[in-house]
Amino acid sequence: MAGATYDEVLSVDILGDPVIEVSPALVPVPEGATSTCNVRLRKLPAADVTVGITQTTGDGDLSVSSGGTLVFTPVNGTDWQQVTLAAAEDADILSGTAIFACTDLGGGYAGTAIEAFEIDNDSIPAWTVDPID
Repeated sequence: MAGATYDEVLSVDILGDPVIEVSPALVPVPEGATSTCNVRLRKLPAADVTVGITQTTGDGDLSVSSGGTLVFTPVNGTDWQQVTLAAAEDADILSGTAIFACTDLGGGYAGTAIEAFEIDNDSIPAWTVDPID
């Protein structure tokens, strides 16, 4: 339109709310070994954001071996950062699971969780049957 003026600014937030994202959210971890997943922020932060990864429930054989504290800056906030999960050797034949909370320690970003499941490497013990005389 000729002579029209536009005094309003349209702001569209195509990324949604500030949340922490993980990929994959379900992580298989071989017993006695490690596996990785990635964490990032959906939106760039205005200031540094520290994300803590802590086990909230589950098998104590599963743990965070590196990447338990991640710092996201206004420059790298949407870049993936790696978290390494470990499954300790144990004597049982059970494949345990654990939930790891990903939490913004400052509270500005909504948290999420990583679910880890152990792939056990112990075999089922052999059964012997003594014949009855």
